[in-house]
Amino acid sequence: GDEHDNSQTPAAGDEGAATSTASAGHTEESPASASSKLRHRGKAASKNAPGAPEDAASAKASKPAPALTKWQRFRRVVNFSNVVTTLFTIYLVYLIKVFFDILNPHYNLITHDPETGLILPRLVPSWPRGAQFEAKAGLAKTKFVRAEADLFPLWESKQLTFAEGETTSEDLILSPDSIGADLWDHLGRNGSLYVHFFISRLGQNPLHVVSSAVRFVHEEPKRPRRYLVRDWPIVGPLVPPEDPAPNTPATGSELVVGYWKPVASAHLVADWTEWPVASTPHTVRYYLRGNPYAPVVYTDQLGLTKEKLIQINSTNHNQPLPLQIQVGPMSLARWQFNAHMEESMRLQKQFGASEKDIDDLRHMLTETEPVLLIVTMLVSLVHILLDVLAFKSDVSFWNNAKTTQGLSIKTLSTDLFSQIIVTAYLYEQNASLLILAPSLIGVVIQVWKVQRAYKIGGSEGTDELDSTATRAMYLVLAPLVLGYAFYSLVYEKHTGFYGWGIGSLASCVYALGFIMMTPQIFINYKLKSVAHLPWKFFIYKALNTFIDDLFAFIIKMPTMHRLSVFRDDIVFFIYLYQRYIYPVDYSRKHEMADADAEEDADDDQASSSAESKKTR
Repeated sequence: GDEHDNSQTPAAGDEGAATSTASAGHTEESPASASSKLRHRGKAASKNAPGAPEDAASAKASKPAPALTKWQRFRRVVNFSNVVTTLFTIYLVYLIKVFFDILNPHYNLITHDPETGLILPRLVPSWPRGAQFEAKAGLAKTKFVRAEADLFPLWESKQLTFAEGETTSEDLILSPDSIGADLWDHLGRNGSLYVHFFISRLGQNPLHVVSSAVRFVHEEPKRPRRYLVRDWPIVGPLVPPEDPAPNTPATGSELVVGYWKPVASAHLVADWTEWPVASTPHTVRYYLRGNPYAPVVYTDQLGLTKEKLIQINSTNHNQPLPLQIQVGPMSLARWQFNAHMEESMRLQKQFGASEKDIDDLRHMLTETEPVLLIVTMLVSLVHILLDVLAFKSDVSFWNNAKTTQGLSIKTLSTDLFSQIIVTAYLYEQNASLLILAPSLIGVVIQVWKVQRAYKIGGSEGTDELDSTATRAMYLVLAPLVLGYAFYSLVYEKHTGFYGWGIGSLASCVYALGFIMMTPQIFINYKLKSVAHLPWKFFIYKALNTFIDDLFAFIIKMPTMHRLSVFRDDIVFFIYLYQRYIYPVDYSRKHEMADADAEEDADDDQASSSAESKKTR
């Protein structure tokens, strides 16, 4: 009798008492969870109570689930994740085809008439393989010269062979004595010089190509850096002695700065294809002159990043300038790839891309091994896909959240503050848009998450654990942050107190960022559960973190930001370990459903809403 009485469903007045008793006996169990268990036991007792009609119970147990409507089945298949993944796959296949066509322009050429079988008109090369030719290089103030006599001669070679092989090069040193005072003074007055190549074969007109020797870069003047506390009475003596200030460049206050290019090249495309006139790609046909056509001569400047250039200013005006002359073959695929990339960078510059962004792209394209570059391009697209899916999963999780039990609100707020500091630091360091744009988007998303979390409200048990862990975290971080800020103020140069503050805080965020996840890790430990975390979002972000590890070696970025990429790996592995030691009990429904359940709930709610509207 006692056993039966204990299993009966409590009355409405007793249910609150039973819930309070369960919560008092198990401090880690939420009231909602205890109430859910009581309801579960009540349903089981009602099912097995004496006098309950067995046929009714069995009929209820065997009752089939309601059939899904066509719209609901359609929504389950055509959801956001599936649509985005399908579009991404189509775009990826398209890009692969585009790059294949670029690297293989002679693929699928139509050489015969499909109806008559006759050979179609073709463009044939005028230079056979192994043809002997000579090359000359000269210097001039303008792009256009009437004859070779108008050039200042730099280099000449008469024993060159048109075939696959090594490039012929010669290192020159230019000075006022070697090129004359007229050209040198023109260069010192912020003028430009051009290297003209004349390549000729016996009995044919010379091929003429021009390569600019100076690149003008639009850039803002650099702000001077200094010790901020040198004149302070107590800490001033601790400041290290300062080196003599370097001479200010003549172009330092201007927006346009001239840089000398240490390499001038003329590459002959080593290709002897007989191109059908009708089916030759436009990217090749545009450069073929005449029939028979002469070899395409290409001045390759894709790899001339800013770090390889030499600034022209008053301090080095009288110093000699190096110039390497290069003449040699280039494969058809390499020529097509470089030409397309330079055209792409030119268009990006027209649409507002900065010189730094273009230079970072040059560095990635030319300083990376081809296989690694292809992998990088592919994973870059995957990175974008995972960012979109992570954004959708995160928004869905917090949009459907009914309580913040098991989640650290203070960690969300601290993370928002950290992201704002990092974004301000990246902007202060003139970081590339490839790095700055995702950081800005992350700040906007984090602001929405924080306001959403505070709107939902905290959970009493979780808030207490959160406050305890956050208090301990601040006790550890405060002396470290203050100590580093004082060290940086005394021993390092800064543009101002704002730069010092942002730089000090960003350095602490980068170095100690994993400590800021301590509250959430502590809550997981005390609750012995990770079911409340948005695991689909974490998986997307973790995969992107591993992709960022690859980018850290390829994309130029501030050193502290590069180190933070590997710090994020530590945080993920800690979460992964907690996932392993605190497995999710799928037999019980947690108050905070995981991301998959929330997305399904979204689809079902949308479908139900649509069906109800149709019915009405």
